Amino acid sequence: MIVKDFRKEFYDVIQHQRVLILVAFDVDALCACKILQSLFQCDQILYTIVPVAGKEELERAFVENSEGTKHVVMINCGANLDVIELLQPEEYIKFYICDSHRPVDVHNVYNAVQVKLLMKSTELSVPEYDDVFRDDDDSENDSGNDSDTSESTKKRKRFDDAAIERRIERRKWEENRVKVLFDYMQFSTYGTSSALLMFELAWRMSKDSNDLLWLAIVGVTDQYVHYKTPREKYIEDVMALQSHVSRLNHK
Repeated sequence: MIVKDFRKEFYDVIQHQRVLILVAFDVDALCACKILQSLFQCDQILYTIVPVAGKEELERAFVENSEGTKHVVMINCGANLDVIELLQPEEYIKFYICDSHRPVDVHNVYNAVQVKLLMKSTELSVPEYDDVFRDDDDSENDSGNDSDTSESTKKRKRFDDAAIERRIERRKWEENRVKVLFDYMQFSTYGTSSALLMFELAWRMSKDSNDLLWLAIVGVTDQYVHYKTPREKYIEDVMALQSHVSRLNHK
């Protein structure tokens, strides 16, 4: 599920809780982690930070550090994996994913209970739920007690015809699902810098500073110099950062 209000639906929820932070090794992720770490220290939130590189390390880090944890923050990792299927967590554990990697796994997008996406919804072009998920009712009503053989045969024929029609419909849906997911997953792109998103959270909480702003600038720059963001998006982010520079350093 995409989080609309980072403060209300994320930060306020984890207050007074122990948090596990799984962070990738890229510069943007480290800057985002430092910003979040600063906020946690300010509010005396207990946390454990574990760096991860790849799916295997992600699994191992979760297994070894999740005991007693109800909230897991994933920075620049986890978005393109079905984290519930991969990690098999207890039902009470919530995942907050701040990851610039695209596309985001559809299971993460439509899991409204355990997965919270800290991203801009305008940057996600996700397939419709009904195009990728289907809840079939396979229950069948048996008319075995019908004593009239002729009537029973007619009912059975109608049932068989309906079953065939459902199978045809199911096959068409599955073929369309394959196409929809292929179109969605075929290209890897990047969204807004995670460091910038974490800085904007600090700003909305009136806990931003020049030090945190510098981390956001480094995160955005890291994306640009490694060709993870187009020039137009980079300029847009730079202009947003410039407004914060002016605000924090007005004379």
